Amino acid sequence: MLATRFRVHAALCAAPLVALGLTLVVAPASLAQSRVTSEASRTPFEAIVSYDVVAEVQPNTDMVITETIVYDPGTDEVHHGLLRDIPVRDSLDSGDLRLYDVQLLSVTRDGDQVPYTQDTSDDMISLKIGDPDVVIEGLHTFVISYRVGGALVLIDASSITATTPKAIKAEDISLYWDFIGDQWPFPIYQGTATITGPTPALGALCFFGPQGSTTACKVTEGVGPDSATVLGADLQDGGGLTGAIGWAPDGFTQMPQPNIVPDPNADDFARLGDLFPF
Repeated sequence: MLATRFRVHAALCAAPLVALGLTLVVAPASLAQSRVTSEASRTPFEAIVSYDVVAEVQPNTDMVITETIVYDPGTDEVHHGLLRDIPVRDSLDSGDLRLYDVQLLSVTRDGDQVPYTQDTSDDMISLKIGDPDVVIEGLHTFVISYRVGGALVLIDASSITATTPKAIKAEDISLYWDFIGDQWPFPIYQGTATITGPTPALGALCFFGPQGSTTACKVTEGVGPDSATVLGADLQDGGGLTGAIGWAPDGFTQMPQPNIVPDPNADDFARLGDLFPF
């Protein structure tokens, strides 16, 4: 692990996409049907055929994330779209909060614009993607793109362990990220994360499985003209995909400045701990 960041269920890029309209049994005949893709559903149940994340780390330490999700709504339920929660803060081991500057860039379905609503709270940006009057059938490709500020950190000597790639040292820059979360309510057949930076990465680690898993997944470095780092795992048995990547600071125009603040609820949690010690 290159840097310490506590994994939470709602970590950025880790919140599940949940199908909308699960309680509907049948759609009224007056509702329009969406265009069915060239491939029909493969299973009666919901599933993600592939979940591919591209993370482009910029010289100013911002990161542009593009999620491409090939979604199979199945045939047993009526579905109208997807719900995507993008958290804007994380809980750290220290008890503080780490805040992220998240800006939504685009949302499409099958390459076209799609209706969606966006609600923002202290914890997350919630997207409802799809028209409630339109039923989706067959495989559909949803693409969500957004910019994240404050995701990178400067590596401290104390965070370097025996598993850290040998080329990485203190004062290098790292990203530790849950690219695919572990709380999906349906299977993901295949998940990948492709990460690029201002310069080729010095090294990377990949883990997959349930929260806290240390099971290593496949890492391929120096891929393509951008010298990308590609992480991949079979997630059919559940779990998420987490990566840790390090770069030399030479290609960056500024150093990381994570926004870390005290948790305003920390005192309340402490009082609850006194009342209920278990």
